[in-house]
Amino acid sequence: MGVIGRAIVTFCLLGYGPTITRAEESTPRDEEASRSPAEENASRKRDENQARSRELAGHYFIPSQNVDLRLATTHFKFGVALGYANATVQNIALDFGALLEGIEFQAALADAVLIRGIASGVTLVGTNEQTAIQNGATFQYALGGGASYTHRFFDRLQISTSVDVTGGTSYALSPGLALEDSINQGQLNADRILLQRSVTNVTGGVQAALGLHPVVGVYADIGYDHEFFGDAEGLPSDDDGSVYFGVALSLDVHAATPVPIGLQASYLATVPTGDAPEDRLSHAGSGGLFYSARADLALGLEFSYLGIPTDIRDVNLELYEGRFIIQYFW
Repeated sequence: MGVIGRAIVTFCLLGYGPTITRAEESTPRDEEASRSPAEENASRKRDENQARSRELAGHYFIPSQNVDLRLATTHFKFGVALGYANATVQNIALDFGALLEGIEFQAALADAVLIRGIASGVTLVGTNEQTAIQNGATFQYALGGGASYTHRFFDRLQISTSVDVTGGTSYALSPGLALEDSINQGQLNADRILLQRSVTNVTGGVQAALGLHPVVGVYADIGYDHEFFGDAEGLPSDDDGSVYFGVALSLDVHAATPVPIGLQASYLATVPTGDAPEDRLSHAGSGGLFYSARADLALGLEFSYLGIPTDIRDVNLELYEGRFIIQYFW
């Protein structure tokens, strides 16, 4: 379901240097002549390292937010997304905006072991009167890290296993709850106008990437995510587990033409493992357009849709999101 999806459920239930060209591209002759042997060797080594880390069978993979791509790369990744969501809760229409920021730094050790640090934040704000009164706003931040072990087969297939742990806090501004308490008690009661809750996620998964052709690659991710909630009055407190499966298609037009464009399409299904009424299959899809001329850079826009059908309090949720992504490799 993802960070935004989980935050939306809570919200409604409240009542990425120097240019390095691709390894296969030739360096202009005048640049070659101006380089010393040491500089030429260093440049060639950098290109070779990038080819080994980000490329399979000549294909440079285009990333997706929905599907983890755990290639043996050292990289810095930054993403910021704007979203619009609508929900129906007991036949009441709720509309709200979403803002998400995420940062990831990953280091590849010995071309097989990956370690990373992660930071993210999500803000949800009601955009109509009903939503603002009933649900107000929610902010959630998370910090964490993870590790992966990867193995490459025949320079075409790479398989990874990963574990990530993140922890943070969510703050929910809930004027509707405070108003309800005040009416029921016959006096002003603002105890629940700001609700705070700790959230910890533990995620384990297996990722696979396959280079089919310099133009085409596919990758997939399957795993389990468990979310632990801290106690907070007025918020769901039960732990929540889910199994997820995602698959993505990566197209690099620049591998066959001078056009420096990469395309990506992905699908993600999430199946909660609990028995609660809100535990329903959710679907997410995305498409992306990226600049693909450089081996050391992934730069582009990704557009995604998330649907969360759920029966609890007759809630149905939809999220539309546009995300800017920059990922630098070295």
